[in-house]
Amino acid sequence: MEPGDERWEGSSQHTSETSAFETLGIDIELMLARLAVGLMRQEDSRQHGTSRPVSHLDEYLQQGWNQLYALCLGLDIKPPRHLPDLVHWLHLPLEEWPIPFPSSSASLEGALLSYGIPTETCRELDREMGGSIHPERELADLTTKRILDICWSGQLSEGFDPAEQYTRWRTFVCRHKVLFEGKITIVSDPGWAPEIREELLKCYEPILQACIRYEQGTPVIARCPRCGWPLQWSAREPNVARCYDPLCAEQVPQFHFPTIWEPIMPAVALQTTFGIQESVAGPEVALIHLYDKLTQEMGLHCELWPYIDQPDMVVTLSDHTRFAVDLKDYKSAAALAKQLTGKFFPTPELWDRMFYLLPDHRKTPTYREVLNRLWIRPEGQHIDILYVSEFLHEIERYEHHLVEEDDDE
Repeated sequence: MEPGDERWEGSSQHTSETSAFETLGIDIELMLARLAVGLMRQEDSRQHGTSRPVSHLDEYLQQGWNQLYALCLGLDIKPPRHLPDLVHWLHLPLEEWPIPFPSSSASLEGALLSYGIPTETCRELDREMGGSIHPERELADLTTKRILDICWSGQLSEGFDPAEQYTRWRTFVCRHKVLFEGKITIVSDPGWAPEIREELLKCYEPILQACIRYEQGTPVIARCPRCGWPLQWSAREPNVARCYDPLCAEQVPQFHFPTIWEPIMPAVALQTTFGIQESVAGPEVALIHLYDKLTQEMGLHCELWPYIDQPDMVVTLSDHTRFAVDLKDYKSAAALAKQLTGKFFPTPELWDRMFYLLPDHRKTPTYREVLNRLWIRPEGQHIDILYVSEFLHEIERYEHHLVEEDDDE
């Protein structure tokens, strides 16, 4: 399990950073991606009760550790020789690792683990680079890709509109993280095209045993106040709740002490799978809240994921002006800039204004500044970048101006 049996005593040759990277042939980002993929695979195994013994690390985690160990030796840095040392490194922000990261890796920041749970940084590495080293990691998104393919190709039973079915599917999984009545909720609904219903059922699995507690003999669950996924518990730390993303615990006061417990039938109830929660439902929390605010409180007409996800939402204002928005939730502004560069904002029709929206929990003194500085904008498109609260204020200001114009007339 340990990367090397030899004792580390420090090299006297002080190999230069550049020559060490080149000599060892180690790509820092791929090394970190291997660690991230391994951690995500182990987390998936833990959730489904199939964790390996600690003496048998996930192969990708082991590969990443081996590369980290070799790199440390090449740079004359004391390596994480034993598993507790590696765990300590994984809980440290990457900025605090004693490794001098190349300038090309400037967007890498934050720890890979938080209280033993993969962090946003870990998940972003897994999402952005995992497929290049472990194609099977893409299986978690296979259902999403199948639904996209079905809708784009129009291969649905007669009478069903592909764009409507796609929006309905995404809205459903975003609003129903738990199906208390199980599969009957889906199979009894005639509004689903058979092809979409089949894939939708794959988005759910039985409530995980780690989520279930008992109150006077009745099985109950508590849902995350931020994203709605069932919280998980362990016998070792009975008062520490876990969600799919440590961000939930950071955003919610008293996260570990839920006050609402809901009875379930374990043999019937379902929850979204980790893959669907991580890649589809969880990242859209801010978008769904925004949609509800605009439609229910302000009375505006909004469309979610029109034209099969082109873009995330279109808001029609009182004078029929149309604002198109795409929500982007990245921990690293530099990583988001890299992801946006070279891409055009989706325009299946001409929008009056286009926006990239950032969740308010990303608001720092430098986040948008870094994004604007590093993002190479597409030619011929004017795209505004606003935080969600700023966008709401922009809508309110616009609507107020329309009312003032009507009063003047």
